[in-house]
Amino acid sequence: MKSGAPHSIRFGSIVAATPWPQCGPARVALPDRYFKEKDTVENYLAKQVRDGKMDLSSAQKGIAEDWTQYLNGALRSCPGGNC
Repeated sequence: MKSGAPHSIRFGSIVAATPWPQCGPARVALPDRYFKEKDTVENYLAKQVRDGKMDLSSAQKGIAEDWTQYLNGALRSCPGGNC
């Protein structure tokens, strides 16, 4: 299956097609690019699902609708993108 879903939460067949830009603003350091922030969110959601704090369908729907809604929680829970 071809999917834009993050490999970290593709288990269970998450299929995410987010309309949000991931490249980040021009002239911004690599760690601050949007795709790095989205990677952190993906890691956070994968951990939430693995830990039983969120069901897979909620993670799928949430990341497809607007991954940025999880950004603050992800940055708090996964410093440096590591959960």
